[in-house]
Amino acid sequence: MKNIFKLFLSAILLSCTVLTTQAADSQATEATVLRVQGSATVLLPGASDSVPLTVGMTVPTGATITTGAGSEVDLKPFAGGMTAVKANTRVDIEELSVNKSRSGKVTKQTAKLNLRSGNLISTLDPARKAINNYGIRTPKGVAAARGTVYAVSVNQTGSSVATLTGTVTLTPVLPGGGFGVPIVVDIGTGMVISGAPGQTAGTPVSLSSLIADEAGTGNTGEGSMTEAISQAVTTVSKAVASGDSSAVGASGTSAASVLAAVVNVASSANPTQASNFASQAVTAVTSPTSGISATAAATAAAAVTEAAVQGAVKTTVANGGDASAVSTITNTIASSAVTAASASGTSTTAIATAAAQGAVTATQGTTVAAPTTVTVNGTTTTVTPTTTTTTTTSTPITTVDTTLISPSS
Repeated sequence: MKNIFKLFLSAILLSCTVLTTQAADSQATEATVLRVQGSATVLLPGASDSVPLTVGMTVPTGATITTGAGSEVDLKPFAGGMTAVKANTRVDIEELSVNKSRSGKVTKQTAKLNLRSGNLISTLDPARKAINNYGIRTPKGVAAARGTVYAVSVNQTGSSVATLTGTVTLTPVLPGGGFGVPIVVDIGTGMVISGAPGQTAGTPVSLSSLIADEAGTGNTGEGSMTEAISQAVTTVSKAVASGDSSAVGASGTSAASVLAAVVNVASSANPTQASNFASQAVTAVTSPTSGISATAAATAAAAVTEAAVQGAVKTTVANGGDASAVSTITNTIASSAVTAASASGTSTTAIATAAAQGAVTATQGTTVAAPTTVTVNGTTTTVTPTTTTTTTTSTPITTVDTTLISPSS
């Protein structure tokens, strides 16, 4: 009997030791302010007054960040992640922490944000997908991701979550509280899920259809998904141009690939802005501070141009556009890309062919013919793009950490 008691006591002590060790593994961290534009403040835990945010400042759990009109803040919640807090936004920092193994290796890095109002653009390094644990709480639920570029918007008309690369799992709030079954939003075609105040989140729809609806109602300004998608392109473009790998989870040509993916989805969602998206992206990849070599920059400029054309033409054809419409949009995007590349002295010889290639890919399987010539700033070039079969695949992220879907207090 005495031996059994000793065994029981030893087991309890061992369990306490394991629990203590596990608790010690989770360490509170702080987010770092990378960039501040305009007026932005932070209310720190326990403080009664907000203070201005400055570059280099660290922000702990329990803080609230507020941006004014025309203002933006870039926040680094953990390595390989960046949150762009856009204008007129209020967001609470619910949790920032890391878990480490006994050897000191990071096994999990967590960031939980509560978006009260406004827009957030988040970029997460896909190479760190196994350890990233990132979620944004909205009135409709928690949008969690691990290796993604996505936009979240909360305003008086409701809330929306849109993916531009990777996947996002939305765990919706049910009427009366509680959470439903996680919904995986696949960005293969650029998807968004939204809901009006007092309603549960709806069925995922294409970004292009939502943006078309916003254009029809004139709701394309502040707080709209139209604005959020444009902001996403600008955010990633700025990160690539500055060579800031922490903002896109990659550097150099890898970062350019992330940008091309974002531009493709954005151009498909809003074809009327595709030439602007292409111009921003080309300016970014050809920037001398991007860390991309001159030769690679020319290739990257062609790649983002092709991505923009492919996305814009795809939606144009789906909406009934004919060969003339396809040719016009291809020429317009190519011209913008050439102008942007020329400004930095980057070679533009591959851009026309890349633009035509984007049109060919987008029109495959349709009755609309892709252009055989591309006119850039008055100069017509005969192009011979290759007909290829492209396959888009995506892998849903692993099961969402249950700590990300606990009801909001």
